[in-house]
Formats: sequence, structure tokens, C-alpha cells
Amino acid sequence: MQSNKNNLTIMVKLMPLFFVMLLGLTNISVPLIGKPCVQVVPGGAVELFWVQVKRGAEDAGRDYGYSIYFRGAKTSSDGKEQQRIVNMTDEIGCKALVLAPSANYDKDVARLHKLGIPVVFIDRSVGNTKLTSLVATNNYNAGYEAGLFMAERLGWSGRIVVLRVRKGVSSTDFREKGFIDAATNLGLTIIDAPYIGDNVAEGRKNTKDILSKYSGEIDGIFTPNETTSSSLLLALEQLTPNKSMVNIGFDVSQRLIDGLNKNIFTALVVQRPYRIGYVGVTTAINNIIEKGDVKFLDTGHILVTTYNIKTKSITDELKLNYPTLIIRTGRDD
Repeated sequence: MQSNKNNLTIMVKLMPLFFVMLLGLTNISVPLIGKPCVQVVPGGAVELFWVQVKRGAEDAGRDYGYSIYFRGAKTSSDGKEQQRIVNMTDEIGCKALVLAPSANYDKDVARLHKLGIPVVFIDRSVGNTKLTSLVATNNYNAGYEAGLFMAERLGWSGRIVVLRVRKGVSSTDFREKGFIDAATNLGLTIIDAPYIGDNVAEGRKNTKDILSKYSGEIDGIFTPNETTSSSLLLALEQLTPNKSMVNIGFDVSQRLIDGLNKNIFTALVVQRPYRIGYVGVTTAINNIIEKGDVKFLDTGHILVTTYNIKTKSITDELKLNYPTLIIRTGRDD
């Protein structure tokens, strides 16, 4: 009888782990038995940005004695899958939720708040809830700086295309608005601003259609995230690009860095995802312990150009946030 009781106790303790394993998913962090858990739900799964958010989150968990359960939907547009993951927070026993919301979670945040589970938004904010902290890039300012750089490079005059992601993603909405405000205020003309989607293959096709439609008429293009920037890169690699065109992308990957080195991109606006993941988790832990004040924490950004990528300060920032990148600077470090 005692043996059966002990076996039952062990099974109960292991149920959260079994539950996660049965999902059969890859690229997730699993809560460790015996440690308090913070759930981190990113806005995507495959982009390099979210991989580095995960690294920052896991380092923060290790430093502060918390287990990290990291799992997201495959794309930022899959709100239904993200909703299902969010609903697992209290089921798997996590003490806080760190979330890059793809939909309005006001009701979910309120429910978790009543259970004593704080919620921290990262990268973006959706809805009207006042119960969350926000750890993110100041996306409007980052987009505005890109627009200022574009206008300066083009001599305060030019015809611009903005390749948007999809309507309703607050982070990219703010980047697009910031860029458009700066560009139009400084003399540039936005000739088109289509939504090309968050799938690179679809985005490449849509981008090629835009480039064909406005052949010879485009002086510059702005892309507000990794998928749109990758779509533009692929499209330009298959066409004969206008070498005088100023292209500014947002986010970074090895292919985008290589595109910068080949002068396909003039600049990339690069976030600090490691810091977003790390500060997002430490803010959540602080809210667990102290019920901290709700506030916005700007994690900053850097504008990487074909020139300043050769400087040590820029390469150091890139190596911290994207350690797997191969950065060819042409100098001895």
C-alpha cells in the first residue's frame, strides 16, 4: 500500500513534465521539477530574433533560480495557437507569463492577475490592459530613425515603398508609422505601402510583383521586420537591383548581414533580443516577488550601416545579441 502511494505521489509530481512531452514539439524549454516556473511565449518560432529572446530568458531564469518554459506558435499570425499556449500558464504551474501578444489578451491577463500570476509583455503590446509591464524596443522611435536616415541618404527627396507585415501587429505597426512620419515630414513620397504577409515565400512573390509594378520608379524601400526584410532580399537577388536604391531593413539574420555586406541593404535597424528576453523574465520575477509597478522598459536598438559595422562598438553589440552571426569586418579584433 505504501509503495503504491509513493508511486502515485511521483506520478502527480511528474504530470506537468509528461504533459509537455506528450505535445511532441521541438525548440521548447521544459519546466524543471523543483524550480518555480516562468512561461515565455514568443511572437514566432523560427526567426533569429526569437531564438535570441529565448537565450536571454533562459539565462535570466538560471541567474535567478527559475525554470523557463519557452514555447510559441510557428508564425506571428497564428493567434489561435498562441491563445492555446497562453491558457496553459496556470495549468503547468508557472508563476508568471512573459508574452509577445499576437491578439488581445485583456481577459486572460485579468484572469491570471486574479490568480496572482503577473504578465509581462515583450516586443509589443495589444489590447487595453493596464495590468502588464512592457519590455520592448521603442518601435516608433526606431522606425523614425530609419526614416530620417533614408531621407538623409536620398538628399531629402525620393519615392519610397514600405513593405508592411500585416495589420494589427503593434510592434511593426509602430515601426511603419514612425518611418512614414519621418519620411514624409522630411520630403520623401510614399508611393505604395502594401501588406506582404509574414511568410517569406509569399512575401518574396509579393515583393517581386511590387518591384515589377514600379520598375525604375523606386528610390528606397523600408521593411519593418525579419520576414519582410528577407522577402526583399530574396526578390532583389532574383532581379537586377537598382544600385542607387536605398534599402533599410529591420531585424537581422546571417543572410541579412550578408545582404548588407553586398550593399543590397544600406542599413539594418537591429533590436536587442537577448536583453528583451533577459529583462522580460527578470521583470516578471520582480513582479512575482514585489508586485512591481507597471511600466515600459525600452531595450534600445542600433542602426547598423555598411560603414559602422566595421566599428568595435557595433560588432560587440551584435555578438552579444546574435552570437552565431559571422560578421566580416575586415579588421583584426
